[in-house]
Amino acid sequence: MVSSDKTIEDRKGIGYGRRFEDWLAKVDEMGELRRVEGAHWNLEIGAVSALNEKGKSASTLLFDNIVDYPQGYRVLTCAANTRTRIELTFHLSKTSSAMELVQTVREKLPEWERRARNFRLKSFKMDRYWTTYNQARTLIC
Repeated sequence: MVSSDKTIEDRKGIGYGRRFEDWLAKVDEMGELRRVEGAHWNLEIGAVSALNEKGKSASTLLFDNIVDYPQGYRVLTCAANTRTRIELTFHLSKTSSAMELVQTVREKLPEWERRARNFRLKSFKMDRYWTTYNQARTLIC
């Protein structure tokens, strides 16, 4: 696991924004991850997630061993519904309030927009299909 005291530059591309496993381990370390085993994909995942969002803890939920799905297929919900997880996900400094977080994001937007304009998505394999940039953009939007 990546040490949390290193800067993004020190991690050389293996920071939380690049490796989902590291992000998930950090959320678990923060005590904000709850694992749910054996939920039904049609009857329970949405309802449990909706109830979780209304609670005070609002944990990230990782559903595993989902009914009618092969072993290893998992679903993650409520990943970015707290200030601390938004800060972690976007590599932001700790903030003391929601308003401070909004201000921090506003200050970062021009940089993110500049970097997004320069980003070139290479073709990637999704299941059995090769997808070009325009097709991927359609899928993502």
